[in-house]
Amino acid sequence: MMGYPGNSKERRPLSIAERLERNSMPEPNSGCWLWLGVLSPKGYGQLVLGKSESRYSRRAHRLSYETFRGPIPDGLHVLHKCDVPACINPEHLFLGTNDDNVADRVAKNRTSRGKRHAVLTVSAPGYKPPPRKIGETNPKAKLTAEKVRGIREASGTLVAIGKRFGISPQQVWTIRRGLHWKHTLEVSQ
Repeated sequence: MMGYPGNSKERRPLSIAERLERNSMPEPNSGCWLWLGVLSPKGYGQLVLGKSESRYSRRAHRLSYETFRGPIPDGLHVLHKCDVPACINPEHLFLGTNDDNVADRVAKNRTSRGKRHAVLTVSAPGYKPPPRKIGETNPKAKLTAEKVRGIREASGTLVAIGKRFGISPQQVWTIRRGLHWKHTLEVSQ
């Protein structure tokens, strides 16, 4: 929804700059302007623009750069000096190529390593990522621990078992091999 200034009688829509200011809070220790609105899965602020039929979202740090510093040339990224994805302070933002972005990430030792790694890396002081929801605690789970035990004990082809439980044959295979739903292995053995 478009915001409107407090006691204005003409009820004009807020400018982008006003919306950025209203949805952020200065953090006194780092100088970051932390985004208080909707965050992307990787921790970047998002702002919805446009009328109801043609709404779209934009990254808040990109809008901040464009609003306070100027246009972003095609092919360039807006990078953070502070390394805080939720920061929209234009003084903490700079332009760079994809190669610059990768070099910055490597220089700050934020490159993912190993088979499994966290998607979200936020360097704000005291930040702890939320615990990973596994099995039935994950709101997207199609299965229960009881159904997983049934899959492990079922006979038939992977396709037939998958159809019976509403999952793909590949998912049946990964469950039976102990690659998924590992936490239920002790219970079923």
